[in-house]
Amino acid sequence: NGGPYVTYKGAELGQHGEISLIPWEYALIEDSPERVAVRLWVRPIRTPFFLEKTLSLEPGRAVLMIEECLTNESGEQLPLMWGQHIAFGRPFLEEGAVIDAPARRFIVHEAMPDYEPRRFQPGISAGWPHTPTPDGDQADASQIPAFGSVQAQEMAYLADLADGWYAITNPTRKIGFGLHFDSNLYRYIWYWQQLGNVAQGYPWWSRTHTTALEPWTSYPTNGLTEAIANGSALQLASGQQIQTRLCAVAYEGLERVAQVTAQGEII
Repeated sequence: NGGPYVTYKGAELGQHGEISLIPWEYALIEDSPERVAVRLWVRPIRTPFFLEKTLSLEPGRAVLMIEECLTNESGEQLPLMWGQHIAFGRPFLEEGAVIDAPARRFIVHEAMPDYEPRRFQPGISAGWPHTPTPDGDQADASQIPAFGSVQAQEMAYLADLADGWYAITNPTRKIGFGLHFDSNLYRYIWYWQQLGNVAQGYPWWSRTHTTALEPWTSYPTNGLTEAIANGSALQLASGQQIQTRLCAVAYEGLERVAQVTAQGEII
């Protein structure tokens, strides 16, 4: 479940579901000079899925390979929202950062209660990265403001991806993070921001300056029932298994990125 609490077929699904909140099993499957790898697996309590991950590293490369396998263990077809919740904060975002991604469209989430001020005009769909602001100007959504320069909250979605990757770079320090993923599975990149410690109360307490860039199968962040209604929910047949691979890489010496390859090469 991507987003707030929903009830589906009698199961109460909390914020972003339950997989991130329950213990996983794990086993070290390789520990050699050439490669180290760990396998992790989990079965949710309220939904009949089985999720496996294998994380691996090789020496001399700041590249994390992530292989995942999701199985529907029920006797019926099930819809789901499957996402990777990757977030960035200080000190990496201290001087600001820039996002590179092969998106064609930028969808700004509609107005939400107690979610102000916004950087972009709620409910707008525009060409990435330029989008209208609430006061009628234009903003570059690929630019993340430095800490202290802007106080805003934002929820949006990069869509119509030409390829499955993104990079976020601090151009002052010339360091960054890149991710490659299967854009046929993860068709959206959720774009979530809390800038300048603006968010008050639980769980932020006016101490959060963050940007999350999250590959998701579906949208929006209103929960599974809305993703079903708009046709973006992933459908998994009884016994069906989906395998995918992501590649996360840290890099330095660059200010902008043209591509992140499936092998973790930065171009």
